[in-house]
Amino acid sequence: MSKNIFKTTASTLAFVLSISCAPGALAQGSAEQASPTLDEVTLKNGSKLIGDVVNVKDGVVTVKSAFAAVDDVIKVKWAEVADIRTSPTRPLPIAVKDSVFKGSIAGVQGDNLTIRTDASVSPVTVAMADVRTVNVEKKPIDFKINSGVGVSISDGNSNNRTASAFGEFEARSERQRLNIHGSYNYGDNDSGVTLRNGAAGMKYDFFLTQRFFWYASALFEHDGFQDLSLRTALSTGPGYQFIDKGDFKGENFREMQLFGEAGIAYFSEDHKSSPDDTFVSARWAVKFDWPILPKQLTLFHYHEGYPGLEKSEDLYINSQQGVRFNIWQGLVATFQVNWKWDNTPTPGFERSDTLYLVTFGFSKEF
Repeated sequence: MSKNIFKTTASTLAFVLSISCAPGALAQGSAEQASPTLDEVTLKNGSKLIGDVVNVKDGVVTVKSAFAAVDDVIKVKWAEVADIRTSPTRPLPIAVKDSVFKGSIAGVQGDNLTIRTDASVSPVTVAMADVRTVNVEKKPIDFKINSGVGVSISDGNSNNRTASAFGEFEARSERQRLNIHGSYNYGDNDSGVTLRNGAAGMKYDFFLTQRFFWYASALFEHDGFQDLSLRTALSTGPGYQFIDKGDFKGENFREMQLFGEAGIAYFSEDHKSSPDDTFVSARWAVKFDWPILPKQLTLFHYHEGYPGLEKSEDLYINSQQGVRFNIWQGLVATFQVNWKWDNTPTPGFERSDTLYLVTFGFSKEF
């Protein structure tokens, strides 16, 4: 019996010693048991972050460490990630170029990311460079506003007054985009009114695919100094979003947008003194926005052209291009050049018309 007691005591002592000599054993076992509920990010330098992946956006991974305080997070560049695994018990929305998956990230192999979803039996493999966001719920509708006002007054040897104002509103959902814009310019001096014109337009886009859309637009313009009471252009046709936000990962390129359009239009000009002109035309348009320094400096360009289909000499082009500087909290300064070309103007009027603008206003995306 004493021999059995000795064996039992020896076994108990060995167990206690094994725990005391390996204090990380229980902790390791607990971590392994809890690992399905934690995310793990491995960096190219070998460091590991364990906790919850808050999100991936704008080329940055935000991780809430399992050992950090409540509000503490760690941010690392997506380009520095060698491997990433998220908990299968917490499915995340993963936006990849033209698709969105709901699931977990099962690791990285080479330059590819493995995603496990309930919708697919086998894992989905995508290029890491194509991942736009992780755990970022897209808003149902994005809104954008641009506006500006410019005034100049001279008094003394010359008395000149000019004023310009413009505004643009855009609403964008996954399948639809609506743009409404308008502008007005006025000038006078001691001799009378020297400048008075205005424009208003609306365009609706319906996205048939992620990139391809069909549009319908209306443009209305007035210019008393071009003998123009009203110019009307109603058009429709296909368009394509060549570059959209998130296509590029670089900080200076990720907000870039570019689309092109083609189509057919009904074009009409009501003149004050000359005969009115109405014809069917083709239409092309290009819009390019490049926040080269996000939230600080934006380059923009837009133009559209209406070549007549009945007479080759009928051609009208209008364009706006410039640079927008953010001053503070959405307050912006804009340097802009508006150029118009009417290939068949009323006799006695110029074909080309250029307006240089310096305005201060408000620009906001929300």
